[in-house]
Amino acid sequence: MTGITKVMGLAVAGGLILAIGMSLSAAPLAEKDRLRLDGKMKRVQTLAPQWVQAGGDSAKVAPLGPQIEAHLKAGRFDEAERLVDQILATVTGPTDGGSSPSGGSQPPTPLQRLDGKMKRVQTLAPQWVQAGGDQAKIAPLGPQIDAHLKAGRFDEAERLVDQILATVTGPTDGGGSPSGGSQPPTQLQRLDGKMKRVQPLAHEWVLAGGDPSKVAPLGPQIDEHLKAGRFDEAERLVDQILATVTGPTTGGSNKADSMAVAASPAKPISGSFAEKDSRSVNVQPIPADAAILFWSTRSESSRPDSPSLGPSELYAMDKNGQHVTQITFDNLQSYEHAAVSFSRKLIAANRYLKKGAGEAGLWILDLEKKTETRLLPKFHSAGNGGVDWSPDEHIYFSGKPTSSGQRDIYKIRPDGTDLTQLTFAGPTNPGEHFDVSVSEDGTMVAYVKMLPFSSGSKRGPKTQIWAMGSDGSNQRMVYDGGSEIGMAGGFPIGGYDPEISPDGRQVVFSLTNPAYNNFRSSLNMAHDLYIINIDGTGLRRITSPGPICVIPDWHDGKILYTEYNEKDNFVGLVSMNVDGSDRKRLEPGLQKVWDGGMNGKFIASP
Repeated sequence: MTGITKVMGLAVAGGLILAIGMSLSAAPLAEKDRLRLDGKMKRVQTLAPQWVQAGGDSAKVAPLGPQIEAHLKAGRFDEAERLVDQILATVTGPTDGGSSPSGGSQPPTPLQRLDGKMKRVQTLAPQWVQAGGDQAKIAPLGPQIDAHLKAGRFDEAERLVDQILATVTGPTDGGGSPSGGSQPPTQLQRLDGKMKRVQPLAHEWVLAGGDPSKVAPLGPQIDEHLKAGRFDEAERLVDQILATVTGPTTGGSNKADSMAVAASPAKPISGSFAEKDSRSVNVQPIPADAAILFWSTRSESSRPDSPSLGPSELYAMDKNGQHVTQITFDNLQSYEHAAVSFSRKLIAANRYLKKGAGEAGLWILDLEKKTETRLLPKFHSAGNGGVDWSPDEHIYFSGKPTSSGQRDIYKIRPDGTDLTQLTFAGPTNPGEHFDVSVSEDGTMVAYVKMLPFSSGSKRGPKTQIWAMGSDGSNQRMVYDGGSEIGMAGGFPIGGYDPEISPDGRQVVFSLTNPAYNNFRSSLNMAHDLYIINIDGTGLRRITSPGPICVIPDWHDGKILYTEYNEKDNFVGLVSMNVDGSDRKRLEPGLQKVWDGGMNGKFIASP
């Protein structure tokens, strides 16, 4: 494990050393010079760890960190930039082993593959030991892997890593095996998650005026503790850094933690926000065996087989895709999302106010009274990006009260009362909030936060995965949206459609994949499905790249999602196990490709 813990240590120690002197916001520099230098520093922060993992000698660049810091403090920006350029020239050149860091959406290089395997070891080995595995069987391999990496013998290193993986994924001496389920994070997983928090937070804290000398010396100490296996001591120092970088800077300002925000108290809004007059509609009850609700345009028999949205209706099916039943009739607009209440008597649905585009309104369909009532008719939009129910019969949605406002998360009762605002976009919490879902026990909410972002010369919106309590408390980031910034296929690059696991420990979500295209004239960019622990650790992909896989839902060990696959000429609902196995298209034989079910959602059992 020495090789693995060394990589962990370098990620923190190197990250802190190279994050020095980032306080350029108040520097007496021309804007273009400040942006150029800041962009180079951010490149160093990204590339240096890759270079070290590929076999680069950190001793060649680490001493330059304090020198850069001194030049920045003294206002010698030309000298600082010269040293940053020197680091960039080093970390973008060959390592001692002859490799160089790789970027882009290419097939994984041997080093990227090896790095992925090492990360798997880091996750699985502690679980294996906890389950009764003998650490002595794998511990001696760590120094050997370390030596092979330093010497550039990556094939030999990978062979030993494979040997460890074969051991830790097999049975323990006690006959058990590491659990593939949603277990609480081990100490190493927790420590790794905290380390990942340190790097972006330290950077932002320094930008806000924090003194890097308060945290930089702790990096080497953490590295030493990790090498010696003193994980409690390492975690204590990491916690000390986190307490520092999430507190006030020396200048007195309080830089917001990028992983959590101090949420404003949930804001109840008095009154009733439902239209006074309900409309009679032709609807059918949810069948007893129905397990999934979805929408489709198949009722329009004359409609061309194309992706353009038109009038759609709601349908229900059993968990195997059989016994499809039409629930609504004569709808003139396009549904986006719909969900059945736990009582199975009501449906909350949002549909576009105009044909297949623009803003959406939120409706309640009463299946017993056969009526529909619009909620929040004075909102500019309500429900865009998802609607969901809690067991206490609240509807959670994203709403935009005015055309000039930003989208936030709200909850409301189906009769239009108890409207409560849960997120508050504004100067101290920039961004928009949407794609909302509620945990099965009603205690947690997952959502997307879209915010302006920049990295070097790149600018654009970025979508992140967040979670909070169902009362708006404890708002924190789960996944930062990845390293890419920009637009692709008409969407900001990043994460979407989060859904919390039934036990509340994990989140499944879709992530844009600009390397692939589907239906270029309309939908375009691919999405992959990922699962991540609620604390931000353990990210893993569960669908193969290529198709558009979106709008997942999670219930009873199954994940349901919508797939758009141009190669297979398929559009519709797919179910699979949580690990991606037993993948099944629920309606594979429809006459028209675009008659497939969309945006499916599980229905609570009767």
